[in-house]
Amino acid sequence: MLVDFKKELVDLNGIVILDTTGKPATLKGVTIDALMAVYQDEQNLGGEEKLKRYELGLMLSKDMFEVTVEEISLIKKLIGKAYGALIVGQAWNILEGK
Repeated sequence: MLVDFKKELVDLNGIVILDTTGKPATLKGVTIDALMAVYQDEQNLGGEEKLKRYELGLMLSKDMFEVTVEEISLIKKLIGKAYGALIVGQAWNILEGK
């Protein structure tokens, strides 16, 4: 599935959300943060899984690219762990092509 990772995220009033650097928050930034984060319930995560997440993060240097169903599932899982409903809802909708 082709996903546009440069898509900007907005608040409930349609105003673009800013990231910690003051730039518009994008699916790309949210995804990279979620992929690179360390989660309490994953303290024993193996090196192979960490490498997989790193390599997927590297692919995000392109703003739009094909992702597999498995990759979308992983990204959704991690964004769900890392963020609240406002970000999760938008990110998941974009990833599902809505």
